[in-house]
Amino acid sequence: MQLRIDCEEEALRSDLIPGARIAFFGSFSHLMRATNPGCFDYEHYGYSQGILGQVKGKLSDIRLLKSAPFYRKWLSRIRFSLKDHILSLADEKDAGILICILTGDKGGLTDYWKKLYQDGGIIHLLTLSGLHVSVLGMGLYSLLMKLTGHLSLSAFLSSFLLITFLILAGGGSSMVRAVLCYLILVTGRVLGRQADNLTGVCTALLLLLMEHPLILFESGFLMMTGSLFGITILLPMAEVIFCGEKPYDHYLKSLLTASLMQLSSLFAVLYFNGAAPLYGTFINMLTVPFMGLVFIAALLAVLVSYILPFAGLFFMGTAHVILAWYERVCLFFDGMPHARFVGGRPYLWQLLLGFFLLFTSFIYLYRESIWKRKRLPFFTGLVLLPLGFLFLSRFQGTDLTVYFLDVGQGDGIVMDLPGRQGILCVDGGSSSNKELTSYVYKPFLNFLGADHVDYWFITHPDFDHYSAMAELLSEGFVIDHILIPEGF
Repeated sequence: MQLRIDCEEEALRSDLIPGARIAFFGSFSHLMRATNPGCFDYEHYGYSQGILGQVKGKLSDIRLLKSAPFYRKWLSRIRFSLKDHILSLADEKDAGILICILTGDKGGLTDYWKKLYQDGGIIHLLTLSGLHVSVLGMGLYSLLMKLTGHLSLSAFLSSFLLITFLILAGGGSSMVRAVLCYLILVTGRVLGRQADNLTGVCTALLLLLMEHPLILFESGFLMMTGSLFGITILLPMAEVIFCGEKPYDHYLKSLLTASLMQLSSLFAVLYFNGAAPLYGTFINMLTVPFMGLVFIAALLAVLVSYILPFAGLFFMGTAHVILAWYERVCLFFDGMPHARFVGGRPYLWQLLLGFFLLFTSFIYLYRESIWKRKRLPFFTGLVLLPLGFLFLSRFQGTDLTVYFLDVGQGDGIVMDLPGRQGILCVDGGSSSNKELTSYVYKPFLNFLGADHVDYWFITHPDFDHYSAMAELLSEGFVIDHILIPEGF
């Protein structure tokens, strides 16, 4: 059983760390399920992680039965020490991001950074995954090989340190997958065999599914799987299609890698979010290559600060400059026209058809490139590729659809007019839900594929009837017409 405690309480009970056995009293409740279309379903997410529900009680009612193992206590102290050093060295604006990158703790991330990175399509940079594992794992392996010259010893020590870091960082599914792939890679080197990338990825994903089968329906897992599909299957074909026998071009491969990661994960992104960043490929090209440097600079800053506290500021300054660059890139593209494609949640048949056409087009283009023919099948592939994405926008019915949203204590009605004639809202506010826009209206409007509202009626000037509309307007959301009573 997992126990999650707030940071303020954690300081009061330092004995409550992962691995300890406890007894407690409290009231059990199931996780909250989504009551509005397109909104985050916490119950579904919890089930995919093997969490049935939650127990609410007082911290003083928790009784420690057995302390955590020594290594878990040791890792817990290291984790807190890392966070303290980052807070003392880093700029207040960067601290939450760097703590997330080094320890996997997202508690310090502000809504500003979450929204900025998500809108830019680089939210995956804040998740400990293959990028961080490759930098840390292969860096340790190369260093140990130079120091010892012993293959098996270097592979064992680097794997041990990487697994230790996995436990310290909380062991998210993307990082577990990356560590498993690394273990397969170094095991192959020790045995004198060359590890196949596709086999390693599939083996890691199957092991994850054996542990938590319902993770197959979780958004993060499907987005990760889509990106891996683009890298392991589509990228080798794309290199043959677009490079052929030309000299190796790093810039072209970076463009192809970023593009295919975006394209192959687009299906899951649209299904769960209803919207996707239009310039995500370019933002990833301008940010991903520097992420390893951010990770290394922040790690070196913390390690050096244990010996020379002021010397760590130099490395932390490097991380600050890169994070400032990330912010400027995201803000620049966010200010460009049509920065986000809001297509709504596609139906399952649309996703399957779009994915089929994407894969088929690459097979056509790859085959014709191998045979060096430019006949009809080649052009057929060029047609199928964009055609697959035309089916990803949500189809509108011929009937008027009226939604009565669950907004807590308040009122919210949304009408989807037939034949894409527009979106009409009647009221929209709540006195009990303080983040109505972020958790209800924005996800729901993305679900409909609405990037603006045509008409918004306010029946009377009570705050719980217009608070959502006011929040949307303050964030720059477009509402064409607002109709209010004369005395309002």
